[in-house]
Amino acid sequence: MPESKEFPKIKNLHGGIVVPYNAKQKIRINENDVEEAFYVFQRVKLNQVVKPNLQQSKKCVWQQLQSDLHSHIYPKYDQGSQSTLQAYAQRAERQGRSDIVAECDKIMDWLDSCLSYYYDKKEAIYAVVDEAALVGVAWDFETDVPLPGDVLSLKAIRGMFG
Repeated sequence: MPESKEFPKIKNLHGGIVVPYNAKQKIRINENDVEEAFYVFQRVKLNQVVKPNLQQSKKCVWQQLQSDLHSHIYPKYDQGSQSTLQAYAQRAERQGRSDIVAECDKIMDWLDSCLSYYYDKKEAIYAVVDEAALVGVAWDFETDVPLPGDVLSLKAIRGMFG
């Protein structure tokens, strides 16, 4: 992750525009044992020479948020896995297997939490009134909406039908 002593700004860099996003202030102890603040952030490079307006920048940052959502969910439960999970829950409900329904519900609740978090951050992105506020909309799916440790894999849930 890039870092800067200054709060990051949208700027021209190497023939394109760099749009920083998801900036977070951090503190570290330097070589003189003095605390110093710095910013870590992510960035996207646009292949254009004209700085985007605020609406264009918001869209760019929102697309990165959306990509981060997918990167958080899909390695664990891609679209096919989510459909399978719903089918297992329906089958278990028909069979009166509340234990299986409960396991499916844990995963669905996590997916709902991820989506709620995403929509809150998306709303924050589109509500900003200036570039600094946009760059400062921060998120961390892994930390803020981690997958609970007690969820079963789809294979384990399928095995419960045994």
